[in-house]
Amino acid sequence: SLALPSRASHRKNPYPPAPAALVTAGEHFAAHCAICHDNNGDGKTMFGENLYPHPPDLRGFTTQDKSDGDLYYTIRNGIRLSGMPAFPEDSRRQTWELINFIRHLPKITPQELRQMRKYNPKTIFPEPLMPQSKPAAPAPARMPSAHPGSSAPSRGGKR
Repeated sequence: SLALPSRASHRKNPYPPAPAALVTAGEHFAAHCAICHDNNGDGKTMFGENLYPHPPDLRGFTTQDKSDGDLYYTIRNGIRLSGMPAFPEDSRRQTWELINFIRHLPKITPQELRQMRKYNPKTIFPEPLMPQSKPAAPAPARMPSAHPGSSAPSRGGKR
């Protein structure tokens, strides 16, 4: 945790895990985090496998042994020079409850994973990605030039 401020490590989660909050945090995780971390937290997704460094297995000791404060700081501020973005727009409570969910990942059930799939993004981009192109309209007919050799259209007057 050399890249984290020491004061961050000492913060404690003020919200104890609650069943309803874990469900809500799991839905949030599925919608915003699972694209890289996967619903089960293993990081084995198309995006996660192609990032360097790879996302950690959130179920493993390298994440589970971090302090609540370290996890909070990482989620809120991201990790520079990695694929981990910052999520400062989430409320403090959402972030703390997400940490409770991350602590729950080693015990997640198949039923919970099935429920989370409903909240996974269907696509990264809104559909359609690009507007459908229409066939080009035919170019307007050019008026004959009033002066031979001139490419300017005639204005109908004498020069």
